Amino acid sequence: MASSRNTAASSWSTVSSAKAPPSRFTCRNTAAPQASAPATEIALPGGDEKILIVDDDKMVAESMQAMLIRLGYRATAVLDSNQAWHLFREHPQDFDLVVTDLTMPGLTGIELAERINCLRREMPVILCSGYNYLSDDITMSRTGIRAVIKKPVNIAVLAEIMRQVLDRAA
Repeated sequence: MASSRNTAASSWSTVSSAKAPPSRFTCRNTAAPQASAPATEIALPGGDEKILIVDDDKMVAESMQAMLIRLGYRATAVLDSNQAWHLFREHPQDFDLVVTDLTMPGLTGIELAERINCLRREMPVILCSGYNYLSDDITMSRTGIRAVIKKPVNIAVLAEIMRQVLDRAA
């Protein structure tokens, strides 16, 4: 009887931000071949803007908040879209960008974006969705949504899109 044994080599990749405070994300791929390339460092764009994260999935919201804080942002995570709306309505100048999930109990991400846009028209919103959400120019214009990101969110993609959106809004 022939037998085989799978051996998993480890490879590491590190992602760092160029802004202070320095950030480093390390990912381990245990399925990588033994002769893999050395770890690669990628500088992620960061900033110091105030970000409101809205997602009803606690793990998603908290991990996104932690990643954004490592990139230098001042991030607030809220798990309930109605609470996020009340927070924003009470303190509309306390945020520079909103990153929201599309599908949540209470207000959807689009409904939240519409309300935010009515109160503070220049506020950029990034919509995150696990669904194949097709945005159209009318909806994006009406809601202030500047970008749509597919879940699961890749931190490098999120960091790059956030920086582009924030720079355009400035």
